[in-house]
Amino acid sequence: MPLVARADGIKVLESEVLGLELQLLENGELRLFDKNSDRILLSYHESEEARTQAELARTQAELARREAQEALEQESRARRAAIARLLKLGLTPEQVAEALGYSVAEIREASEE
Repeated sequence: MPLVARADGIKVLESEVLGLELQLLENGELRLFDKNSDRILLSYHESEEARTQAELARTQAELARREAQEALEQESRARRAAIARLLKLGLTPEQVAEALGYSVAEIREASEE
């Protein structure tokens, strides 16, 4: 396969079978260019960096999901504790529902837990 110099100064080895070009850039860097997708393929270091960034994003998303779940559980515990305290003080389920902005059914359900 002959090395072909393009007008932009990039030297190219072309593989028709793979649909790739091996490009020798003016700075001496070798890059693979996929003619089918019309884009330069990532180098090993670039793909490792992308993988690392994706793993970090997944880890952060999982942490955020866990924190949100914990916040919901804390809110639920606090709600049940407030309902229990108000009922223990002698308020009716209807009064507790009105005071806390919940339905009477929610108050009764929480008081049974």
